[in-house]
Amino acid sequence: MKPNRTRLKTRLAVRHVRSIRSGIRALVDVEQILDSWFATQDPIDSTDANEAKTISTQMARDWAKVHIRIENTELLYNALGRIYADAWVLGEDITDYELARALGLRKAAPSPKQLRRALTINWNTWRPGNRAAARLVAPPNGLKRLLDARRIDIQGITRTTLDRIGTRLADGLKQGLSRRSMAKLINEVLNDPERSLMIAGTESSRAVVQASKDLYQDSGVEMIQWLVADPCEDCQDNYDQSPIPIGEEWRNGDPPVHPNCMCDVAPYVVDTKEWAAVYGEDAE
Repeated sequence: MKPNRTRLKTRLAVRHVRSIRSGIRALVDVEQILDSWFATQDPIDSTDANEAKTISTQMARDWAKVHIRIENTELLYNALGRIYADAWVLGEDITDYELARALGLRKAAPSPKQLRRALTINWNTWRPGNRAAARLVAPPNGLKRLLDARRIDIQGITRTTLDRIGTRLADGLKQGLSRRSMAKLINEVLNDPERSLMIAGTESSRAVVQASKDLYQDSGVEMIQWLVADPCEDCQDNYDQSPIPIGEEWRNGDPPVHPNCMCDVAPYVVDTKEWAAVYGEDAE
């Protein structure tokens, strides 16, 4: 059985949606937001009630950044750590499988036992198991870089969350909604399953790609190619640059280039039929 990278990454992301959603919910306190919003007669520095009802979305977003208190980032921090560890193990297993099938490598970083194991994996029932926890205890350098960057990731998620809450506050004010109705709007932002899946999928892809690149380099792969999946302009630009030496940078960065990016990388080899068998149509 051959691994389908996109399907495996998506399946892994789905398993982490709940923890990401819980982490986003913990960022803010809905009651604190509403107390601040309704306690301020002129939340956007307006003394005219009619003018207040016509405030711009950007003004409400600016208010949110100033007045909404960030409560708890640890749940999201830990959720990202678990995603990175699980996805790193997935990237290792997929790459071991690829290396076990590839020919002409000068050296093999995975042991023969690891390579033989990879060829027998049932990808339909794949789970990271205890190895993900072990990677968190002693992370490889690439995984450590991802883990160390979690605070930056959380800042971006928080900014977007505040912007979306600000937008809902502006909408609610224009519609003259009650406190209860406003709370419902905010909770829709915090509990959005599509956004949680997008975050989980994007970060899973990031860890899988980095794990693969590290193993490719350790195993003597010299050139890598870009595998496109519904490419945007930036992803297509990287595809047009492909193949590149493994130590060279893509013009628009490694996958994922943007949220929900499902592009990937693979070793560049002469025998494209061999890799088409592993990757399917993406390798064509």
